[in-house]
Amino acid sequence: MQDIPWIIVMLGYALAILLAVPSLFAGIWDLLRGRWTMGAGRLLVVVGPLLVFILIEILPHVLNPCTIPYKLGSRDLPGICQTNPEWGADVEDRYHLLDHAIAGALPLAALYRLPLRRWRPDVGALRSPSRIPGRYRS
Repeated sequence: MQDIPWIIVMLGYALAILLAVPSLFAGIWDLLRGRWTMGAGRLLVVVGPLLVFILIEILPHVLNPCTIPYKLGSRDLPGICQTNPEWGADVEDRYHLLDHAIAGALPLAALYRLPLRRWRPDVGALRSPSRIPGRYRS
């Protein structure tokens, strides 16, 4: 019963990737026909959910602050770690979501903001819309 939130999130990722499969085929078709802009745009629909999944769900387990010292043989682990003879060392359950937020979601937000500032400066600006040149002020 405690795995239901995780199952719902994984089903969401699977649904997003499944719905992107037609765009994957159309994007490959466009790239093969030399329509680079259309093909890249259609492939972005597939790359987006995959990138979110990798950065939020997998990267925190790769950059785990408990696994590396444990694998190197150190028994002096950070205070947020717990050990288990079956799977080694991992972040304690109460800090697990924080680990995913810091090591996964934070880099994703930074990576998302870079192209957003370039392609949509009105959305990616850190200032209020009334201070953006050329915007209507009410």
